[in-house]
Amino acid sequence: MLSSFRKAYLLHYLLGFIFIIVCWIPTFIISQETIGAEVFQYDSILKAGLSNVYLLNGLALFITLISSLISNHLTTEFGLTGKLMTFGVFFFSILSVSISSFTIMNPYILINFFLFFFIRNIYSLPNSENPIPLVFNASLMLSIASFYFFDIVFLIVIIWIGLLIHRSGSWRNYLASLIGLLIPYFFILTWYYWSDQLQDYLLLFTDRAFIGFYSPLSIRIPDLIIASIIAVLLVIGVFKTIFRLNEKNINLRRNIIVTIYYLFATILIFILFAPSLNASLIIVLPAMLIMSNVFFDLRDFKWYNIVFSILLGLIVINQYLKFFI
Repeated sequence: MLSSFRKAYLLHYLLGFIFIIVCWIPTFIISQETIGAEVFQYDSILKAGLSNVYLLNGLALFITLISSLISNHLTTEFGLTGKLMTFGVFFFSILSVSISSFTIMNPYILINFFLFFFIRNIYSLPNSENPIPLVFNASLMLSIASFYFFDIVFLIVIIWIGLLIHRSGSWRNYLASLIGLLIPYFFILTWYYWSDQLQDYLLLFTDRAFIGFYSPLSIRIPDLIIASIIAVLLVIGVFKTIFRLNEKNINLRRNIIVTIYYLFATILIFILFAPSLNASLIIVLPAMLIMSNVFFDLRDFKWYNIVFSILLGLIVINQYLKFFI
C-alpha cells in the first residue's frame, strides 16, 4: 500500500479523493448540523450558507479535497518527499477524516486551509533574500485563521523560531510578523466600529477567546482507538525524524526542525485551549508533513502496510457507525 504511493500516478490522487468522499458520505445522508458555533468568531460563512447544512458540508468537503492536493504539493516542493510521490495526499486523506466529527463542517477545516500558506511561507525563508514579505504573509494567514479559533495566534512563535533557525533574525522581520498579525484585526475592528457593532463584537471575542482546557472524557471509543494508533505512528515518526536529521541537507533539516516545533505547538494549543475534539484538526498538517518525510525514506513497508490497512478499515467503519450510534 504505502510503497505504491512512492509514485505520482493520477490513480493515487483519485484514490485519496475517493477515500475522503467515502468517509464524508454518511454526513450528507444523516447529518442535520454543522459544528463550530462555539468557536466561530464571525458567523459570516454560516449566514452566507443560509443555514443550508448540505451547502456548508459540501463546501467543507471541497476544501478538504483541495487541501489534500496542496498537501502533496507542499511535501514535494520543499523536499520532504521525492518530486514524484503522493505521500502528502495519502497521509492528509487519512488524518483529515480519522475522527468521526471531522467530516462535518467545522472551523478547523478552514483554519487548516490558511495554515498551509502560513507554513509554506516559513519553509520559503532560506530561498529568499528578503524575508520580510514571507514573514508578513505568514503572519497575515495566521491572523485570518485566528478569526475562527483565536488561540491559534500563538503559532506566531513558529514564525520567530523559523527566523532563528534560518538565521534571519533582523528586528524588521519580527516587526513585520506583528504587523501582519494585527492588520486584519485593525480592519475588522474598524468595520465593527463603523457599523456600531464594536461592543457586541468585543463581547463575542472575549467570550470565545482562551476557551479552556479540553477534557477528553467524552471521546467515543472508536475515535479513541483510531487516535491512539495515529498517535503511536506519529511518535515513531518524530523519533525517526530526530535520529535521522543529520542525513538531510541543511535547508531541509532546518524546515523539519521547524515542523517538529510546529507539531508540539499545535498539540499544546489543543490541550490548553481546545473547546472540542475537532480542534485536533490543527495537528493534522504538521503530522502529515512529518509522516510524509519519514515514510519517504523508509525501505521496508511490510508491517506498516498492515497497520495502515487496518487503520483505513477502522476509519471507514467508524464513519459509517454514524448510522447506528
